[in-house]
Amino acid sequence: MPKARSRRSKKIKFHGNRFTRESVQECSSASASKLKDSSLICEEVLESKSEELTGNRIFDLQTLISVFSVLCCPSCFSSELKLTEDSRFGLCSNFSLRCTNCSFIEGFCSSPKVKKSSNINKFFILGLRLAGRGYTAGKKLCSTLSLPFLSKSSFRHQEKAILECVEMCSQENMIRAAEEVRRLKVVPSNKIYSCGVSVDGTWQRRGYSSLNGCTTIISIDTGKVLDAEIMSHYCRTCKTNDNVRYKNKENHECFNYVGSSGNMEPVGVYRMFERSKRLRKLQYSQYYGDGDSKGFEEVKNIYGNNSVEKLSALGTYRKGSDHVYENCKRTKRVLVEKESSPTNSSTNCRITMELQFEAMLGTW
Repeated sequence: MPKARSRRSKKIKFHGNRFTRESVQECSSASASKLKDSSLICEEVLESKSEELTGNRIFDLQTLISVFSVLCCPSCFSSELKLTEDSRFGLCSNFSLRCTNCSFIEGFCSSPKVKKSSNINKFFILGLRLAGRGYTAGKKLCSTLSLPFLSKSSFRHQEKAILECVEMCSQENMIRAAEEVRRLKVVPSNKIYSCGVSVDGTWQRRGYSSLNGCTTIISIDTGKVLDAEIMSHYCRTCKTNDNVRYKNKENHECFNYVGSSGNMEPVGVYRMFERSKRLRKLQYSQYYGDGDSKGFEEVKNIYGNNSVEKLSALGTYRKGSDHVYENCKRTKRVLVEKESSPTNSSTNCRITMELQFEAMLGTW
């Protein structure tokens, strides 16, 4: 008798249970889900509109004039308001809203002012200087965007104002960094604390022909900048102005360095070490450098005979060993140590390059 076939039961479709029935009923169709998504989007738009608008925007003047032209005058309720520009200083403009039907007039400024100086001009010049650009780059940018720009003399005046603020803030931050180093060892305020610092210098341009250079000192304990010395042997004011009366003007800061560009680093290091006790109440007893001994030779006896110890940076040796190792591998040169065998005349060769470098890197 043949075996009876086993019938496969039909697959039962899932229509939800007591845990999922509510969510299924809410989005039972595609149109319902679309309507729900659109309502969520509308709620998000309303929330975003309710937020307060801040910051700066760029408007086309024709767009702004067309918007004011459809508004009503608060005095005579006529839609004959006219926007005019009374004065302009750089990116900041003074506007006035007038009504041609009555005597209503209201003035406003396109940017807030602090001590009769607009913020937008200062922020724009600060952004240019942070990006490493100056007057010419800013003028090109504004001319491309059809924006007004400051004159060269006004630009230089704003630069000096920003420079004073930056110098004041940087000095305060470096003084706080020095106090933080002293708090680590709980040193009394009337005593000098010895600490280790990392010293390095840089130039505005590569090579030894740069007109400007900078040397900085960074704390080994906190990793913050303790002092900085900026040097230049070029004065733009004296170079561009041949008037003797202008050269002898008071508060004129001329170049602060005379010599070659390569000697800027040791001179800057000496200046910072010399004022460390007076301004920072610190004694830089450990000198971490990048292998260049020019700066160390200038300050090794500044606090006394051999009062500063030179310690080379770990990353310098690591970087140098990696560089030599990669060069040896690239050029396929192998250092071979030959050892003569006492038993026979053959020589036993041993490849030692990779073992030596692996041992060096492992100990560092």
